[in-house]
Amino acid sequence: MTAATGAHYQHLVVASGPRVSIRRKLRDDAADDYRWRTNPANALYDGESALQQSFEAFLKQVESELAFGRPEMEFFSIIVEGGRHIGNVMYYHADSYLGETEFGLTLGDEADRDRGQGTAAAV
Repeated sequence: MTAATGAHYQHLVVASGPRVSIRRKLRDDAADDYRWRTNPANALYDGESALQQSFEAFLKQVESELAFGRPEMEFFSIIVEGGRHIGNVMYYHADSYLGETEFGLTLGDEADRDRGQGTAAAV
Protein backbone atom coordinates (compact mmCIF):
# COMPACT_ATOMS: atom_id res chain seq x y z
CA MET A 1 0.00 0.00 0.00
CA THR A 2 1.08 3.53 -0.62
CA ALA A 3 1.17 6.12 2.11
CA ALA A 4 -2.09 7.63 0.82
CA THR A 5 -3.99 4.38 1.09
CA GLY A 6 -2.45 2.59 4.08
CA ALA A 7 -3.94 1.94 7.49
CA HIS A 8 -3.14 5.52 8.54
CA TYR A 9 -5.85 6.70 6.09
CA GLN A 10 -8.47 4.08 6.94
CA HIS A 11 -10.54 6.77 8.68
CA LEU A 12 -11.05 8.41 5.25
CA VAL A 13 -12.88 5.36 3.84
CA VAL A 14 -16.58 6.15 3.50
CA ALA A 15 -17.68 2.88 1.86
CA SER A 16 -16.07 -0.49 1.31
CA GLY A 17 -17.01 -3.65 -0.52
CA PRO A 18 -15.28 -6.82 -1.64
CA ARG A 19 -13.91 -5.23 -4.84
CA VAL A 20 -13.42 -1.53 -4.15
CA SER A 21 -13.36 1.07 -1.40
CA ILE A 22 -14.39 4.70 -1.61
CA ARG A 23 -12.36 7.20 0.38
CA ARG A 24 -12.14 10.94 0.73
CA LYS A 25 -9.82 12.68 -1.71
CA LEU A 26 -6.23 13.45 -0.79
CA ARG A 27 -3.68 15.84 -2.24
CA ASP A 28 -1.73 12.73 -3.28
CA ASP A 29 -4.55 11.83 -5.70
CA ALA A 30 -3.91 14.95 -7.77
CA ALA A 31 -1.20 13.40 -9.96
CA ASP A 32 -3.52 10.57 -11.08
CA ASP A 33 -6.46 12.94 -11.54
CA TYR A 34 -4.34 15.33 -13.60
CA ARG A 35 -3.03 12.52 -15.82
CA TRP A 36 -6.56 11.25 -16.43
CA ARG A 37 -8.07 14.68 -17.05
CA THR A 38 -5.38 15.74 -19.53
CA ASN A 39 -5.92 12.57 -21.59
CA PRO A 40 -8.09 13.47 -24.63
CA ALA A 41 -9.63 9.97 -24.79
CA ASN A 42 -10.77 10.24 -21.17
CA ALA A 43 -12.17 13.73 -21.74
CA LEU A 44 -14.56 12.30 -24.33
CA TYR A 45 -16.24 10.22 -21.60
CA ASP A 46 -16.97 13.46 -19.71
CA GLY A 47 -18.10 15.28 -22.83
CA GLU A 48 -15.35 17.84 -22.31
CA SER A 49 -12.04 18.86 -23.78
CA ALA A 50 -8.85 17.57 -22.20
CA LEU A 51 -7.64 19.76 -19.35
CA GLN A 52 -5.08 22.30 -20.60
CA GLN A 53 -3.87 23.95 -17.39
CA SER A 54 -0.50 23.25 -15.82
CA PHE A 55 -0.17 20.69 -13.05
CA GLU A 56 0.82 23.47 -10.66
CA ALA A 57 -2.44 25.37 -11.36
CA PHE A 58 -4.44 22.16 -11.11
CA LEU A 59 -2.80 21.30 -7.78
CA LYS A 60 -3.65 24.74 -6.35
CA GLN A 61 -7.28 24.18 -7.35
CA VAL A 62 -7.28 20.72 -5.71
CA GLU A 63 -5.72 22.10 -2.53
CA SER A 64 -8.35 24.84 -2.35
CA GLU A 65 -11.20 22.36 -2.84
CA LEU A 66 -9.77 20.08 -0.17
CA ALA A 67 -9.35 22.96 2.28
CA PHE A 68 -12.66 24.72 1.73
CA GLY A 69 -14.94 22.29 -0.13
CA ARG A 70 -18.06 23.20 -2.01
CA PRO A 71 -21.46 22.23 -0.62
CA GLU A 72 -22.94 21.46 -4.03
CA MET A 73 -20.27 18.91 -4.96
CA GLU A 74 -17.75 16.45 -3.56
CA PHE A 75 -15.29 14.01 -5.10
CA PHE A 76 -14.12 10.69 -3.64
CA SER A 77 -11.40 8.25 -4.74
CA ILE A 78 -12.05 4.68 -5.85
CA ILE A 79 -9.41 2.37 -4.39
CA VAL A 80 -8.84 -1.32 -5.14
CA GLU A 81 -7.15 -3.93 -2.97
CA GLY A 82 -3.55 -2.98 -2.47
CA GLY A 83 -4.50 0.68 -2.26
CA ARG A 84 -4.29 1.63 -5.95
CA HIS A 85 -6.34 4.71 -6.91
CA ILE A 86 -8.25 3.73 -10.06
CA GLY A 87 -10.83 6.47 -10.38
CA ASN A 88 -13.30 8.80 -8.76
CA VAL A 89 -16.96 9.02 -7.80
CA MET A 90 -18.63 12.34 -7.24
CA TYR A 91 -21.86 14.11 -6.65
CA TYR A 92 -22.47 17.56 -8.05
CA HIS A 93 -25.24 20.10 -8.57
CA ALA A 94 -26.59 19.07 -5.17
CA ASP A 95 -29.77 20.96 -4.30
CA SER A 96 -30.78 20.42 -0.68
CA TYR A 97 -34.05 22.28 -1.23
CA LEU A 98 -35.17 19.92 -4.00
CA GLY A 99 -33.35 16.92 -2.53
CA GLU A 100 -31.61 16.25 -5.84
CA THR A 101 -28.05 15.77 -7.05
CA GLU A 102 -26.16 14.29 -9.98
CA PHE A 103 -23.77 11.35 -9.69
CA GLY A 104 -20.63 10.74 -11.70
CA LEU A 105 -18.02 8.02 -11.91
CA THR A 106 -14.70 7.91 -13.71
CA LEU A 107 -12.24 5.06 -14.10
CA GLY A 108 -8.99 6.67 -15.14
CA ASP A 109 -7.03 4.00 -16.99
CA GLU A 110 -8.38 1.85 -19.80
CA ALA A 111 -7.03 -1.29 -18.10
CA ASP A 112 -9.39 -0.72 -15.15
CA ARG A 113 -12.53 -0.52 -17.28
CA ASP A 114 -14.88 -3.38 -18.16
CA ARG A 115 -13.91 -5.32 -15.04
CA GLY A 116 -16.94 -4.53 -12.87
CA GLN A 117 -15.08 -2.10 -10.63
CA GLY A 118 -17.15 0.90 -11.73
CA THR A 119 -20.36 -1.00 -11.01
CA ALA A 120 -18.99 -2.06 -7.63
CA ALA A 121 -18.18 1.57 -6.81
CA ALA A 122 -21.66 2.75 -7.81
CA VAL A 123 -23.63 0.30 -5.70
